[in-house]
Amino acid sequence: MSGKSSRDKGARGELAAAAALRSLNIHAERCGRIGLNAADLQHGLWGLHLEVKYQSNPSLWKAMRQAEEDSRGLLTPMVLAKMVGKRGSSEWMVMHKLSDWPAVAASFVTARSKGLPDAPP
Repeated sequence: MSGKSSRDKGARGELAAAAALRSLNIHAERCGRIGLNAADLQHGLWGLHLEVKYQSNPSLWKAMRQAEEDSRGLLTPMVLAKMVGKRGSSEWMVMHKLSDWPAVAASFVTARSKGLPDAPP
């Protein structure tokens, strides 16, 4: 896949991931690329770094290493992945370390309780 079409597919994936999080009542929007290490999404999951993968055969271990590097040890790394291809697509999947489960669960509960910023009271 060429550079531009790959970036376009990545952008579609980030938009779809944001929509999936919003469907769970969690604030999320695509950041776009501001710098070399810009996050894929701005989201309400405090303390988590999300790496979005939207590919026909995502390498989840490689994605997790990227999430760990990009989080710089300051945030809990997590991968949000969806397999997409000519035969259809999978559901969104989440990958994180088992030892990070309490932090991920706490962040999810907090984000859900806050809801979407533009939601009616």
